[in-house]
Amino acid sequence: MIGSGLASTVAAARAAEAETLWEEAARLYEQALALLPDAGGADDGDEARLLTSLGACYWNMSDARAAWRTLRRAMSLYQQRGDGVGLARATVEILRIWGPPERQRAMAEAALDALAGDEPRLRAELLLRMRRVDEALAIADAHGYEDMQTLRVERDAWSAWDEGRIEDAVEGCLRAFEVYDRHRLFHVAAGMRRVAGFNVLAAGRLDEGDRLAGECVEYSRRVHLRFTEQLAIMDRAGVRFARADFGGCLALVGQAPTATDFRG
Repeated sequence: MIGSGLASTVAAARAAEAETLWEEAARLYEQALALLPDAGGADDGDEARLLTSLGACYWNMSDARAAWRTLRRAMSLYQQRGDGVGLARATVEILRIWGPPERQRAMAEAALDALAGDEPRLRAELLLRMRRVDEALAIADAHGYEDMQTLRVERDAWSAWDEGRIEDAVEGCLRAFEVYDRHRLFHVAAGMRRVAGFNVLAAGRLDEGDRLAGECVEYSRRVHLRFTEQLAIMDRAGVRFARADFGGCLALVGQAPTATDFRG
């Protein structure tokens, strides 16, 4: 009976996660972990896997501290079991959290060393986080990982920004956004939209930048990423501040999410 309840709770958590309802998914994963001791070892109740999913939800909720603590616990369990694949998955998630590059590189190297067998996707993910981009792209090309191959589109967009080719840069960012969104890489997708708006504003094109920032706000709200929503709202508030529309500026600041982690 308890095992059945656990399985239904995990299923509900995964369904909420699929709908980008991070807070609901986190609540259900927490509930599943509470049920775990009495679950009789049900497969759905694998603690490390539940912790990995929970930690990813915390990060999407902009709660870096809880995400870090949860994912470190998952990594520890995987290490104790000698499960290199699980360790790699948890490490990929924890390396989304901002942190010192040296520490992140060491964690990626440890996970890569523990990763045995043919796991090209995880291997490429870890290589990317170690800044071994060419090696990661070679794997992406060999296996047709479109989302990773889109890093080249990002590179071209940044070159366009540096060279002042604003239209080309925006087009590249929005192309990358479409791929990342299709692959459900919501944080990266939202980041591409935010970069487009912010950099256009930095180039002095306030009306266009404001429009792009507004599109980023809408997207971030749709996928419930409050940190990117906050950034894009503040970009729009900056436009009003620059134009001495202080009432409009304060109105936008009042819309910004406040429950964000250290990045906010």
